[in-house]
Amino acid sequence: MASRDINLLEPVFKERLLYTTMECQKKGLDILVYCTVRSLEEQAKLYRQSRTTAQIEAKKREFYQKNLLDLARAIDFVGTQSGPHVTNAAPGESWHNFGEAADCVPLINGKPAWNAKQYPKEWKLFGDIAVSNGLEWAGHWKRFKEFPHVQTNFGGESPTKILTPDLINDTFYWHS
Repeated sequence: MASRDINLLEPVFKERLLYTTMECQKKGLDILVYCTVRSLEEQAKLYRQSRTTAQIEAKKREFYQKNLLDLARAIDFVGTQSGPHVTNAAPGESWHNFGEAADCVPLINGKPAWNAKQYPKEWKLFGDIAVSNGLEWAGHWKRFKEFPHVQTNFGGESPTKILTPDLINDTFYWHS
C-alpha cells in the first residue's frame, strides 16, 4: 500500500504541500493527504488496471528501448490486474515514485469529499491554493483530470521525459 507519510516526500515538495494544506485550513477547508510515495510495484499494479495486453507489451517495449529495464520488469512482476482506470503513469512515470507528488482530498464534516462534481467549490479552492504554492494540480489537466493529485511543477512532463535513464536506473533496482 502506498505511503501516507509526508516525511518521505522530497523537502521542497513537502514544504509546498504543507503550506497548501495550512492555507486551505485557514480558509475553513481541511485536507487529507492520503497518498505520498508509491513503490514501482504499486504503480505497476495501478497502471495495469484497465490496460490491454497489447498496451502493456507496448509500454514494456518502450522501456526496454530506453534502457529502463527495471521499469519493464516491474510491469511484468505484478501480473494481471483488474479495476478502474486510475492513472496514465506506468512505474517510473509517476512523480509519486520520486516523492514529488501526493494525492489529497477535501474533508467535509470530517468525511472525504471524493466527488469533485458534488463539491466543486472545495476542490477548486484546494487546486487554486496548490497552484499558488508552486504545485501542479491535476484537476487542470486536459486529458485525464485527477482532482486529488498534486505534484512538483515540471511543466506536465513525466519523470521518464525529464530524468536520464541512468538516474532512473540508479534510483530503482528491481530485484525479482
